[in-house]
Amino acid sequence: MKIKKTFTLLELIISVMVMAMVISTLSIGLNGIFSSWGKTAKLSYRTERFIIIDRILDSAFRNAIPFSWKDENNRKRFIFLGDKEEVLVSYLKRINNPQDGALNFLRLKVENNTLVAYYRKTPILWWQNDYENMTREEVCSGVKRISFLYADIENDQIIWLEDWDEENFVNIPLAIQLKIEFEDGESEVWLRRTAGSGRRETWGLRRLNRR
Repeated sequence: MKIKKTFTLLELIISVMVMAMVISTLSIGLNGIFSSWGKTAKLSYRTERFIIIDRILDSAFRNAIPFSWKDENNRKRFIFLGDKEEVLVSYLKRINNPQDGALNFLRLKVENNTLVAYYRKTPILWWQNDYENMTREEVCSGVKRISFLYADIENDQIIWLEDWDEENFVNIPLAIQLKIEFEDGESEVWLRRTAGSGRRETWGLRRLNRR
């Protein structure tokens, strides 16, 4: 005669509790895995973007030069525009094709929470709002704001300015600082020395250029 085995209420309760603990443990583990994966993906993206920003600043800011162009009134004006949230700069580049020349022009700003770089091989005549036919590169998303600072020298001391107005300066800054604030609360700062703007490059008369 076969005896049919049945579970007691206590055994059922214990079994349910064990299953609940297993599911809870698995849930915590999976949440940890997904959280770690999300943080890793975010860090990987941010690191990749930082490398691109480094490349842009090393190419443009480190090789920035005081390049000028004459306007319709035959007035010499520098292809440089710097305010707190945007910069336009002329810089020397590697010559890959002789027809392209050794100069390039960059405009860096934020559009719709994205850091955007605009490039052109011909001078950007900003006083004419000449921003057509430019190559657009989306550098980094999730940007809350950017801010620039521009270095000059006064009485042998470095000073930092939020705006570089051509009415007061007829040259380019000694250095440019870029600060990026992200929507997640993090921030990062870059600082690059410009070329062709120091005392030796301007024959010691840099301050004479300031009106």
